[in-house]
This record gives sequence, structure tokens and C-alpha cells, in this order.
Amino acid sequence: MSELEKAILDGIKRGMNLAHWNLRQLSVAAGVPYRSLQNYMSGRTRMPADVLLKICSELRIDLDYLLDDKIRPDKWSLWQSLLDVFGDNIEKLEPGDAIEKDHESASYFDKLSAASHLADQISIAYERRRIERVIELKEEREALSDVATRREVKPRSRKTR
Repeated sequence: MSELEKAILDGIKRGMNLAHWNLRQLSVAAGVPYRSLQNYMSGRTRMPADVLLKICSELRIDLDYLLDDKIRPDKWSLWQSLLDVFGDNIEKLEPGDAIEKDHESASYFDKLSAASHLADQISIAYERRRIERVIELKEEREALSDVATRREVKPRSRKTR
């Protein structure tokens, strides 16, 4: 098994952990026979590209991020969620200079552009915050480790005669 295949399988396993899914649940959701999925995940047989894409879709992870060892929600799901939440506000956006001033044709492009921009900014902010939190946790763990290793031993008092 190549390093790339290992990275893909590890990424899928991380995605399954994040979704709190087991192999059986993923099998049903992706429409892949359980035994086949078992063989793919163990590395006994190669996973076909269409199965990989189905799995990524069901786990809602972007294949590019799976390959780069980063898991985050796929852009389309995030875009759709933002549109659902901010849809009323996005519809009120004024057409940009690069888009025709015809409001009927421009509003769709404005919504698409604004939602995509928001999705990108939220994804970047999420990833930045996640990295900061990992660093904080690492520093806390190191500090606790230092405290544990440097426990102060109180010197014994000598009795004088």
C-alpha cells in the first residue's frame, strides 16, 4: 500500500471518528457492501475512485483536505448552511461593480459570491482557531508535565543537638 493510500484511509478513519460512525453505518450511508468496505479500509483491496468520492460525500469531507491531512466540512455544505442562515441578508446585497446593474440577474450572483466569501472566511477562521487551540492544549500539557517532573522536594530539617 502506498503512502498516499495510507493517508487516504487514515483521513477516512478520522472523518468517521468525527462523525461518530462505525464501518457498518458508513457502508449503509455510502451504499457500499460492508465486506467490500472492510477490505478497502484494511488495505486488502484498492478502493475505487467512485467509492472514495461517495465516502467523502457522506462524511462531508473535502477530498483535497483529506489528502492534505486536514479535515473540515466541504465547502458546498458550509455554503448552503450560510445561505440558509444569512439568506435574507444576502438577498439585500447591492450588485457589485463587476456584475450587471440589473438586479434580477445580479442578485443570484451576489448571493453566490457573498455566501462563498463568507464560507471561505469562516473556514479560515475555524482552521486558525482549531490550530490555536491545539497549540494551547500542547502548551498546557507541557506545563503540567514540567510541574510533575519538577516537584519540589522539601529538604528535611536537621535536628540540632
